[in-house]
Amino acid sequence: MATHFTLNTGARIPSVGLGTYKSDPGVVAGAVTAAIKAGYRHIDCAPLYKNEKEVMLVLIYPAISVFKSQSHPVTFWSA
Repeated sequence: MATHFTLNTGARIPSVGLGTYKSDPGVVAGAVTAAIKAGYRHIDCAPLYKNEKEVMLVLIYPAISVFKSQSHPVTFWSA
């Protein structure tokens, strides 16, 4: 299985990511944190999911120490 896909812009995205659709409030933050610690670099979120604020708060504030300990940055994609 490919580890990355190349988009038509030339950018590469990881082939495996964490989906956050229908994640309950208060649960998605823990899932995102665990995914980052496990090595995930693709976190799927969208306004339709209505959990973007919680996802972004985890990625921006509490998980900063997680990012510093990782050798690969998390990339944010917007459709």
